[in-house]
Amino acid sequence: MKETTKDQQGLVKQSLTSVALHRQSQEALLPQRLQADGCVEITPFRGDKASPTDILFAINKLSTAFPARNQSFWELLSLRIAERGMTTEELEYAVNETIDNFNYQTLTIADIMKQGVKLKVKLLSYSAMLAECDKNGTTTKDYCTIKVRGVEKPCWLLKTDKAIHHIPDEL
Repeated sequence: MKETTKDQQGLVKQSLTSVALHRQSQEALLPQRLQADGCVEITPFRGDKASPTDILFAINKLSTAFPARNQSFWELLSLRIAERGMTTEELEYAVNETIDNFNYQTLTIADIMKQGVKLKVKLLSYSAMLAECDKNGTTTKDYCTIKVRGVEKPCWLLKTDKAIHHIPDEL
């Protein structure tokens, strides 16, 4: 991969800053959405947003695996990653899934970006959890509780989701 310019690094940093406010407002709405709907899907990816260094490392890894793409493709991808506000963990997951599973003729930005988005975990109210049990043939023993800041009652999620994605006891 070619050297990145200071302008490219500046655009990535600027995009990361603008995304921070949007993500904070979405997280603040989580208790309201959960109380209103009884169910909300969240991403299991936690941690800090990918830094410009993380993004450049991921781009380098992908450009090595897919050398046919041009520099403009990698520049646009790095901007999309920053604008979306992917966490370091989500970016790593998306890159590895793409490298391990992509088998089409031409790699697109969507092929990479959709990897992290497709992974969601349901947080449920007690009544929504009971409805899921009836709908899916599961039992309450398949679920566990977690605490969500701003939500008075515990939330429920599948024990397997909690274990696989290392979801903490409190969000």
